[in-house]
Amino acid sequence: KYAIPASHVKPGDDLIHVMGGKATVKAITTTNKVGAYAPFTPSGILVVDGLVVSSFVALDKSRPAIKIMGLHFNWHWLAHKFEFPHRLACHYISHCESENYDEAGISNWVSFSHKISLAVLQFSGFWSIILKHVILLLAALTFFIFSMVEFAVKCLTFWKA
Repeated sequence: KYAIPASHVKPGDDLIHVMGGKATVKAITTTNKVGAYAPFTPSGILVVDGLVVSSFVALDKSRPAIKIMGLHFNWHWLAHKFEFPHRLACHYISHCESENYDEAGISNWVSFSHKISLAVLQFSGFWSIILKHVILLLAALTFFIFSMVEFAVKCLTFWKA
């Protein structure tokens, strides 16, 4: 029904198969490999071994979604909207031929904002929590506006074709 962090998947869960069916998780194993890959796709969705997956990470792996002023937002939706300026510049307007990354391997398009987001999620204490919810609510509203702009851009692109 919605994207959850891979760390929340457990045996017995149903995953979405690319052909529209379900694939039930039978077992989970951990594999370590050298290198890190975070492909950029306009939808943020990839197909890996026939399964539909998100290319985004959860900022807080302990929960499948974040609650802002009583509203639940899954990490994929938030990350996809967060990436809108990057997607607009590199997919709809132009094609970014090369990307630059910070020391942690995060694209410079999102590195600074990513660090701020992590800091905001750590806020504690009464006034800090109030501030955190105000910041997150403003971010969610901004992301909603990004959704509307992207919808308009997609429509214009479709009608031009």
